[in-house]
Amino acid sequence: MLPASLTSLFSNRNFAIFIGGNILSLIGTWIQIVTIAWLTWELTESTFWLGIMAMAQLLPTLIVTPWAGVLADRYERRRVVLIAQSCACVLTLALFALYEFDMLTIVWLFAAKASISGFLALSQPARMAMTPDLVRDRDLPTAIAFGSITFSVARFIGPAIAGIIIAFGDIGWAFLINAISFMALLVAVSLLRLPPQDGTAISQRRGAVFAIREGMTYVLHHSGIIVLFGFFLLRVLTIGSISQFFAAFSDLVLGRGPEGLALLTSSAGCGSLLGGLWMARRKTAAGLTTSLCAGALLSALMIIGFCMTTDMIIAMVIIGLYSAATTLSYVAGQTLTQMAAAPSMRGRVMSFWALLDRGGPALGAFAMGVWTEAFGLTLPFLYGAVIMGAAAMIVWAGRPRLARALTAADVAAHGDGDADTGARPPA
Repeated sequence: MLPASLTSLFSNRNFAIFIGGNILSLIGTWIQIVTIAWLTWELTESTFWLGIMAMAQLLPTLIVTPWAGVLADRYERRRVVLIAQSCACVLTLALFALYEFDMLTIVWLFAAKASISGFLALSQPARMAMTPDLVRDRDLPTAIAFGSITFSVARFIGPAIAGIIIAFGDIGWAFLINAISFMALLVAVSLLRLPPQDGTAISQRRGAVFAIREGMTYVLHHSGIIVLFGFFLLRVLTIGSISQFFAAFSDLVLGRGPEGLALLTSSAGCGSLLGGLWMARRKTAAGLTTSLCAGALLSALMIIGFCMTTDMIIAMVIIGLYSAATTLSYVAGQTLTQMAAAPSMRGRVMSFWALLDRGGPALGAFAMGVWTEAFGLTLPFLYGAVIMGAAAMIVWAGRPRLARALTAADVAAHGDGDADTGARPPA
């Protein structure tokens, strides 16, 4: 029998439809992520190029995401998702054609990944800001947690399929499967019935640049949200890019090649699934600041253990625990952000969250690519884990103050002071 929180969640028609298409799309995405990582390593055998390939995600994310937040607040979010995902689907089919006609070089791979990442970045704020419209207010924390569960299920299933394709099949099938998975999401989004979106608060502004600046001002002056953003940024810069280096760890440290890459990535997905299920059991938002800090501290400790082992089984267990802890912290942070943000600012606030979510690990991977090339594979991650663990303990000590800041409704800062600043306070 499903927990009461999940039974209530799936009684929301829109969410049930959306999550079905979303999980298929995510499985396809993870198949492609693992395939591109291994293809990059196979073509170059360079950790530096693994970092460079991560830049294919970072650059379009940095450029597109702030504007995507404006689109999410100004236009119908469902339409934004449909257009952006359709373009990503077409580009993935182009990537499939390039591979099958033996025209796919590392440069073309970089260009294709960058283009697809750009359209995914365009849709991400709209998808995240759309979540409160898919469920009743009381189901929002569970919806965000279950969104993490679907991501984790995909991260468990996708790499397993990718490993089979890499080992026994034509890698081009990974790109074709991902294109088909995009179509599943497009069908699901087209079936949603959403309430009318009020774009008045932003449509009468002086332009997109002003709207972006307004959103930045709101985040910077929100004493609770800015702490969450800073904490999340530190995590992705220190230890959050570890999955980008699974191919190198598998080959150089664990000696297992593509099989090890699939095993590590699937272990990460399994751990995230367990963490998401744990968070989905919650009936209220109480204690989310504790989950935020405890998850970050445990994930830092697990990275230290991962860097010190050469045994594949131990590495898989550690990565599973790391991912479970990371999911606790991530779901708590996103839930608190969604609930604290003013409705009229949610698209832009979540665009900055998406910027950290998608661009942060890529930036961290690029930095780690440089550091690991100079100092070896494990040392930079060990130092990063120590820094993250110390930060988690500092935020832990101040979590009552953080909870009060996130609950406060009298948040300053829209630049001109006339927009809605009310927030849905976290319990």
